[in-house]
Amino acid sequence: FKDRASGDDESAICVIPASDQELLAQLKTSPTKNSAYREIRKSEGKGFASRSFNYFNHIDDIVEIHRSKNQRGGKRISTFYNAPRSQFGPKLANVLPDEKRVCQFHNITYWGLFDYSEKSKSSTPADNEKLISYIRAFRINDLVWYNMIIGHGGYLKFGVMHKMHSDLLKN
Repeated sequence: FKDRASGDDESAICVIPASDQELLAQLKTSPTKNSAYREIRKSEGKGFASRSFNYFNHIDDIVEIHRSKNQRGGKRISTFYNAPRSQFGPKLANVLPDEKRVCQFHNITYWGLFDYSEKSKSSTPADNEKLISYIRAFRINDLVWYNMIIGHGGYLKFGVMHKMHSDLLKN
């Protein structure tokens, strides 16, 4: 879809394949050097893993992701990405449990890709993993809208966006 004012690409529709095998076959068909399949394999080689997460447990990582690049999509980032940390949510004393979905067909999901190689000595799970990219997805029946998809600038070269997106499609 095109932006009415500029004519630039603004959004797209992705039809989800019927099976993991069909998704894999589609990913392997790209003839380019940086095909999605190669990018996913690069990310898997680094040991990154994706899953849903509670936004409030990873606010510091989210702020770091937002500030990791000065430009996104060829444009200077908006002031939203540089907002004070307090604008993203409170600092927590304890890790919150994952949110329970009231309905599987109507929900908001935070889906992220994590690096587990940067472990700390803390006993809480949120301190033993680093969120390196995330998607905020709204689901309404068969329609899923990515309201936010963003990755840490230092990790983009490892194919994190393709890995995260394809893992969410499989989920």
